[in-house]
Amino acid sequence: MKEFFQKHRKRIVAGAVALCVLGGGTYYYMDSQNASQTQNLYTTGKVEKGDVKTSISATGTINPVNYVDVSTNVAGKLERVLVKENDHVTEGQVIAYIDTRQLQASVDDARAALSKAELDMNRYKALAAQNAIAQQTYDDAVTSYERALSTFQSCICRSK
Repeated sequence: MKEFFQKHRKRIVAGAVALCVLGGGTYYYMDSQNASQTQNLYTTGKVEKGDVKTSISATGTINPVNYVDVSTNVAGKLERVLVKENDHVTEGQVIAYIDTRQLQASVDDARAALSKAELDMNRYKALAAQNAIAQQTYDDAVTSYERALSTFQSCICRSK
């Protein structure tokens, strides 16, 4: 490879010089074409009095001055929406109704779990008083009752 460059050094240098001259000539030609085109952009005319008509066309996104995210404390399917987009609303105004069947079902499930936990706790209380079961079993039943009560109260609050 080194021998190739030493043997053809003159041809390589001549080719590089020719490319530079050709590139410089092309640049000069293109620059002179652009200069002649820019000279022809302006025309003159007689000054007259008249109306100036201006129009602007643009693309983009229009952002509102005031923007509010509306959300609920519970998830569910909307039954009815009482307002339309861009309607003015006031604080406390009802804007939609949520389907309450799913919420009612969760309240009913929590009520049933609470009833069962209360029955178990009362049963284990009587058995613990007779020393028929371990105290830990009764404590677990009390904990289950308290957890079921908390879940029921949470479901009641969410359904309001």
